[in-house]
Amino acid sequence: MMHVHRTSRNRCHETGALTLLAVLCSLVFVTPAWSAALTETQRSAVLAEADEAYTAAIAKKREQPAAADALFRTAASKYQVLVDDGVVNGKLYYNLGNAQMQSGRIGAAIHSYRIAQELIPGDARLEQNLSFARSQRRTKLAPTGTQALTDALLGWHGHLSWRAKFIAFGIVWCGLWLTVYAMLRTSGGRLLAGALAVAAVALGVSLVVDLIGQREAGEIVGRDAVIVRGGVTLRKGDGEGFDPAYEEPLDDGVECTILEVRPNWMHVELTNDAEGWVPAEVIRPVIVPEPRPAT
Repeated sequence: MMHVHRTSRNRCHETGALTLLAVLCSLVFVTPAWSAALTETQRSAVLAEADEAYTAAIAKKREQPAAADALFRTAASKYQVLVDDGVVNGKLYYNLGNAQMQSGRIGAAIHSYRIAQELIPGDARLEQNLSFARSQRRTKLAPTGTQALTDALLGWHGHLSWRAKFIAFGIVWCGLWLTVYAMLRTSGGRLLAGALAVAAVALGVSLVVDLIGQREAGEIVGRDAVIVRGGVTLRKGDGEGFDPAYEEPLDDGVECTILEVRPNWMHVELTNDAEGWVPAEVIRPVIVPEPRPAT
């Protein structure tokens, strides 16, 4: 049996070669991230191409549905290029959602609309399109009484922008103290003061929630999310071997809240309070990404 004795020089050469190989491998994997950065001119060109494809698809939708579908997918892919490049604005996500919806990707469309909703809350066209997308889901989950009451009482929180809340808070706060001053001089005004106090507290809490949400933008536990693939089984544990936790597979576009994250799996709660685990690859958290400037 032969034994090879390695000198220190040989070992140095091997170490250097391995180091060089590691660096080259890292460059291979990092290069796509570098090449993904677009200039403002390139971003404008991609946006124009996406808008052009979408407009052409609308024109062909009735008489050439197959060609229109291909164009809608092209438009969606180009809008997605801008999203992946770090462009963050409500109109872009709204257009992306429209293109995804037109090409049959209900879950992806709802996810895009939900992010647009964070950026342009209260937009009438956006709310209409989001409602329509939700109506197209095959899985119908009736919200529980608690969920319905919460939506009725706190639905305004997601439909008002941060600026609108701040202005409303300032108006209510000033009105509260003016009413208190009036109470000190007259016998009336207690009911109005109480109502203003409740409104001020509600708006203040809403602002605090927004600030915490912005600070913890990278955290996904507690976030709303959307399932973007059909036929997903909600399971009782984080593995395919666990029994189903819900009687029917979940359709593309089902919305939920993330309760826990484990490797490759997420524990979620549906709008009807059902809980279970789904593969992480089929779910997208509703989180507004950090914008990246063009190169």
